[in-house]
Amino acid sequence: MWIFVFVILNLGLAVTAYLSITNGDLNRLINGYDFRTVLCGVGNYADKPYLYFIDPVADINIGICVQNCPSTTGDTICLYKKDGITPTSFCYVQMQTTYNGRYCYPVEPINHAIVDTFLNSFYNSVRRTVTDFLIVNFFLYSFYTNNVLGQRNNSIWNCTCHCYFLIVFNTP
Repeated sequence: MWIFVFVILNLGLAVTAYLSITNGDLNRLINGYDFRTVLCGVGNYADKPYLYFIDPVADINIGICVQNCPSTTGDTICLYKKDGITPTSFCYVQMQTTYNGRYCYPVEPINHAIVDTFLNSFYNSVRRTVTDFLIVNFFLYSFYTNNVLGQRNNSIWNCTCHCYFLIVFNTP
């Protein structure tokens, strides 16, 4: 009996691994996301592989893709429009940074600590690795309960899912 359960679980693991390898995008694990949740270093941003955080103290979620990490403090750096090229009027004084993988880490200790804490947080790990799985799982379960079981008012499950997604997607 237990060997059957063990074999079924391992087959499920093998299918998951196969689907992850064939359909997954490793760039989601390596590259950062800009303030519009677009991957740096991919597509229109292929020439901008590094994520630079504009002002980590004010808002850690505002980061932009850059060609090179700023090595000096004092110049201005501006947010860009959806095309990734055209600058907007929202400009900030850039901070001196150092390279750390595909991220620009501020040299100044307080900003450095904020960026480091954010990038190593559970929230960031979940956002980068399992958000697609969670969304698909949520919709499959909703479809199953509403259409297969005919349970139109499953308020506890819906509240739990909605609250969870609000926490995962809206909090740093």
